[in-house]
Amino acid sequence: MAQSAFGEGFMDAHLDERLPAVNKLVAGLPDAQRGWMERLHRDTKLSLLHQVGDQKSTDIVQRICDGLTKRDPTSFPDASVDAVAWPFLLEISRPDRIPQDMGMLGKLPEWVSQLRKVYADADVRALERDIEGFHRAAERGREHLATVRAAVAASGDEGEPRLVMSYLTRELSSWLLNLYKGAASSLGLTDYALLAVGSVGREEMFPRSDVDYTVLVATLTSKVAAVDKLISMQLQLMGEPELDEIGKGDPSAVAKEHVVSKRDILLDARTLHAEGAGGRKLEQDYFASRGKEMGDEPRRQEAATALIDTEGGKFAPTSEYLRGPDKDVKKGLLRLPTFVTRNLGFYFDRQIDQLNVWDRVKDLVEQKILSRELGDQMIEVVNFASSLRIKLHSHYGAENEVFRLRKDVDAEYRGYVLTEAEEAKFGRCVVINADLQSRSQRFTLARSMTLPALRTDAVEKPPVVVVGKHGMTRTTQMTLADGRAATLTEEIDTGEDVPWYTMITIDGEKHAVEPGTQIVKRLKDGKRIYNTSLDNPFAA
Repeated sequence: MAQSAFGEGFMDAHLDERLPAVNKLVAGLPDAQRGWMERLHRDTKLSLLHQVGDQKSTDIVQRICDGLTKRDPTSFPDASVDAVAWPFLLEISRPDRIPQDMGMLGKLPEWVSQLRKVYADADVRALERDIEGFHRAAERGREHLATVRAAVAASGDEGEPRLVMSYLTRELSSWLLNLYKGAASSLGLTDYALLAVGSVGREEMFPRSDVDYTVLVATLTSKVAAVDKLISMQLQLMGEPELDEIGKGDPSAVAKEHVVSKRDILLDARTLHAEGAGGRKLEQDYFASRGKEMGDEPRRQEAATALIDTEGGKFAPTSEYLRGPDKDVKKGLLRLPTFVTRNLGFYFDRQIDQLNVWDRVKDLVEQKILSRELGDQMIEVVNFASSLRIKLHSHYGAENEVFRLRKDVDAEYRGYVLTEAEEAKFGRCVVINADLQSRSQRFTLARSMTLPALRTDAVEKPPVVVVGKHGMTRTTQMTLADGRAATLTEEIDTGEDVPWYTMITIDGEKHAVEPGTQIVKRLKDGKRIYNTSLDNPFAA
């Protein structure tokens, strides 16, 4: 009877050496439970034996036997159907020692089942064989991140922001790499490259920063998607937010997306890992394609206009985010000097190996693109804003960027309040950023086609106004000075004088007009020429 539970000869010494011990445990079960175990599908038995062999222990079988004896056999699922029997075994084998506050562990068998249904050709069996290892990895990840964040919080004002952020980046990107490599290895994904982008790429991470990454593969398959799902499961077990996968697939397509439509964070890319010869080839193709896209003069012209791009609130004037009582350190202080240095480097073709803002400022000063005085002021803003942002993340235990001045605090406020010394530094940073914003505007206007310039010497017909419920649309037909036909469309809210949206169509091609600055974006004519010899207000 002992030999009939799982049989003999699985043709794998790794499994067979533990088979007698497994059979002995199963043989000691009551008849109904033992019979159910004997009827298990061969694949289910093989998975269980693999887990026993990998752990070099029959503890999991003992837990299964204990769990089976405590349950009514009539409630057991069909033993011959692997898809239902294996998740049932996982459920009853859950070790009691895993902390209950991890919360999501009870859902793991359900996730495994979903993974099999959605990604039929992905080898999810590898995950199932090492379910306890999956649990332990989640615990280790939580403990590691907690230790890293605690060390940063303990540094207080003594930690130099650049060194603290470099430490965080090293630890968090190493964690990301291990997480991705583990999931990819479990599911048999080979020949891929993993890139760190955004703040991870710049080595400027904060305690609760989003972890941005890009995956390069030759072809998007269900196995690639399954890795994403597996990482998602791990993060939920850890109580961490989802990673931000920004760009995935063919290197040339991803490179174009990074440079053209996601330049705000994705020029800052570096390789974390290239798996196999295929992965190294993908990495090489990506950087070659990105270099070609970045070398395109219209692309570099767009870098100039992006210096004061207000879309998405990235480059709105500082006052927009510091006007009310709740002030935003990321949007109000930190983004402007960080992105200005990055886009200036792009415009002047200074793509140095070091991506962080400190090294970029140093390079731009050495190239006389930035004056030394302005460079020092920008670093002053970055240092203060970075130090404050580290404190905010530690204070809130989340990616919360909000703080208040002492005069704005009321009895109900529980957020971060600047000290007297911090308020003095904050006031100086606001002045520096206002000057930087003004210089950015002058730089951009000198290099962009503007709506006022387009309308110079144009022959315009009287505008046609259509009044609607909430405002009006004003349409003006015109012939530009160079003979091209154009239509200007302006949307104006009731009671307002300034259009909230403006578009100009030239020879059938539509172009958006940037509010306030009146810059015509993506205008394809010979007047928008990349020209580094134009006046540079950053160098004065």
